[in-house]
Amino acid sequence: MEGTSKPLVLLDATERFRRQAHMGLTLVGVVVLVVAKVAFRKGGLSPQGFTLLGAGLALLALSFLIKIRWRVEYEGHEIVFENHPLRGEALYLDGALQGRGKRGVKNELRARIEVGRASGSTIVASSEARLLEVRCRITVEPAGTGTAKAGPP
Repeated sequence: MEGTSKPLVLLDATERFRRQAHMGLTLVGVVVLVVAKVAFRKGGLSPQGFTLLGAGLALLALSFLIKIRWRVEYEGHEIVFENHPLRGEALYLDGALQGRGKRGVKNELRARIEVGRASGSTIVASSEARLLEVRCRITVEPAGTGTAKAGPP
């Protein structure tokens, strides 16, 4: 019966450690920058102020290096979904970028398998970002099930 098959769930995972590290480094970096501003107001262009400024900027830069990545294989194809604090989400199929999402709370990206086993199947990767965790769900809509949405991948 076409159109009645449910998508096959390949991954349903939640990442807490990296999300908490990103949020923690961002928070501490902002606090250090505020303290640096206070130090500059009270003491002028002091070495302590510049040290705090550098430390705050370094913490923020470090927080933006943290990306969360999930990998899964389906019928010989490698599927990678990334969540990055600046660039948003990205979906890769067999190492090739298939699409970029935006930064935000909930996002969904799709890619169609064009060659090899499972050709015509659609990969759907969705994420939901919360304050201290990010959830990722990767499903596949097998070719011929009638569940894939029309349009470009």
